[in-house]
Amino acid sequence: ACWRRDGSLPSEAQGIVWAGTSLTASQQQRWRQLRQAAGARPIVALLDFPRWQEVAELLDNGATTVIAKPFLLGDLRAGFAQAGLLGAAPSQKLSA
Repeated sequence: ACWRRDGSLPSEAQGIVWAGTSLTASQQQRWRQLRQAAGARPIVALLDFPRWQEVAELLDNGATTVIAKPFLLGDLRAGFAQAGLLGAAPSQKLSA
């Protein structure tokens, strides 16, 4: 796993975890940039107390799954499984 704020993604990343607060205009812009950079890689979106409209928007715009923060570890694991990110070493599968 790695932490990136500059928008770059390591070529070996198999998936992305995106953490946001709400879908403000600036967050939407960051989401679009990440979605474009991600290509076909799955994105697990973590969002603070998301409204159903925000969940629908993220799913409609390329999120593989959306998990509400705060979350239970089981919910996080289920989201990773849904995105196909379980089964290999975490350092090889996830990028944030």
